[in-house]
Amino acid sequence: MKKITAIILAGGKSSRMNGPFKPLLPVGDTPALERCVGMFRQAGVNEILCVTGHNHRVLSERLAALGVKEHLNPDHEEGMFSSIQAGVSQLDPSCAAFFVLPVDIPLVRRSTVERLCEAWHKGKKTILYPVFRDKRGHPPLIPAAHAGEILAFQGDGGLRAVLASHEAKALDIPVADECMLMDMDTMDDYRLINETYKRYEIPSADECRALMTDVLGVKESIIDHCRAVADVTAGLGEEINRCGGSLDLPLLKAAALLHDLARHQKSHARAGALLLRGMGFSAVAEIVAVHMEMPPEDARSNKISEAEVLFLADKHVSGTRRVTLGERFGAGMKKYGHDPEAAQAIERRHRAAMDIERKIGACIHRDLSDEAWRD
Repeated sequence: MKKITAIILAGGKSSRMNGPFKPLLPVGDTPALERCVGMFRQAGVNEILCVTGHNHRVLSERLAALGVKEHLNPDHEEGMFSSIQAGVSQLDPSCAAFFVLPVDIPLVRRSTVERLCEAWHKGKKTILYPVFRDKRGHPPLIPAAHAGEILAFQGDGGLRAVLASHEAKALDIPVADECMLMDMDTMDDYRLINETYKRYEIPSADECRALMTDVLGVKESIIDHCRAVADVTAGLGEEINRCGGSLDLPLLKAAALLHDLARHQKSHARAGALLLRGMGFSAVAEIVAVHMEMPPEDARSNKISEAEVLFLADKHVSGTRRVTLGERFGAGMKKYGHDPEAAQAIERRHRAAMDIERKIGACIHRDLSDEAWRD
């Protein structure tokens, strides 16, 4: 079976870093090189080749420990394209396509690589670019059929020029990954990447929008509802924290913006959580999983959680309009009350919402009666 290979480029001098060697710079507690290798493996790409050059002896032992094939580019001082050519020259005949990723782009999400592989295996066997909000990033997936052309190219522009000659057939694959646009050419870039890594498991607002719109194609009316719920959670969350709470507001915002991402599916809370876990957003997934059905009150902490705030906010928004709990659950009973099982579920959720409303009201020293929620 033809395989997909990843080529990681780690042959440069890191000259603009003024000393530090990029492949070994820690991102979090993991060197950039190891993070790139781990990301590909998590995405199911196990054929990995690392092209080294400057400081290669420092990397050889680490690559051997990682079980990654190394190829030394003797011409690494000629620039990155020489390392690309060196890597391409080592591709196995069984390779169908290959990724190219510079080691200084260490935060590419595994879901990005998975999306490209999925598109390839579904028959889109051409040059594939990951795209975030109309911007192309790394790593492109390139058919091995272009290997000979890359090896023979001697003009200006390197890989970009080779791929540009096939632009008419290339495809853009939308991804929810702004990190694939972030490299660490300078120490300021490196500091920004480490700051971003601290919140890596929480998608940004732009990533949430890209996931809903570009990747999943969620209806605009559902996206508008999620935004309206996010507005409510933001207000409540800030007020709770001012009164001694410890809510993670970026986490709460992401969960609110994404809570109905699987609205068209049966058991959409569970389906949405499953999708988010698969993308590496586990903390967000845990909140989304219970936004329709909270655990019993005696199984919840006395501390107000992000999940409780989202649950309540969602019940107070119908479409984009703020409503009272009475209005929300009254409408549900009118529509589904004839079904005893459905009526029981509506009553259970209504009780849970009222319990959470009282709990939050006590924290912020404010009466959150139904009247306070009217538009």
